[in-house]
Amino acid sequence: MGFKKIKTIIEECKEFASWEKVLRLRPEAFWVFVTQVGIVVAGLIGVKMLTNLLGPSEYGRLSIANTMIALIGTSFFVPFSQGLLRFWSIAKERENLNVFYSAERKISHLLFFGALTVAVVLFLIAQYTSSLNGSLLVILALLTGTISGLISLKTGIFTANRRRAAVALLSIGTFLFRPLLAAALI
Repeated sequence: MGFKKIKTIIEECKEFASWEKVLRLRPEAFWVFVTQVGIVVAGLIGVKMLTNLLGPSEYGRLSIANTMIALIGTSFFVPFSQGLLRFWSIAKERENLNVFYSAERKISHLLFFGALTVAVVLFLIAQYTSSLNGSLLVILALLTGTISGLISLKTGIFTANRRRAAVALLSIGTFLFRPLLAAALI
């Protein structure tokens, strides 16, 4: 490759206007990095704390509860979140975000009260059948999964709105909140 070819490539790179766009992404990339590192650190703290507090059988029950929480979040809240977020850009483009946020609040309330109703019904069934011990785990997992799902819904909206600091705080807070809640319920 000759000197002339290298000079041509350098000139093309100078004209490449996207460098400005790349440099503008630095703050967003920083917050994405903070989010990922924060989630890892929060996860390690939570696992260490819970393994110190729980015996093997209790930790196994907690793992089952975490599986139920994840199932609730991915089965119920992710579809609503993804469906709702498809309309965010349209609402922003039409400068009609107040209608979008109103619909989001209604859907969130509907999902929360639906999960709360299921939890109350499960509790009443457990009281009637005198098997409260196992049902309490399901009820707490249902409520925790609902709260985690609602936070995930908000996180998706903040991500669409490019509010990376809020996404970082919500994500890290969620990963710290769950083990602290589990430790408080022990």
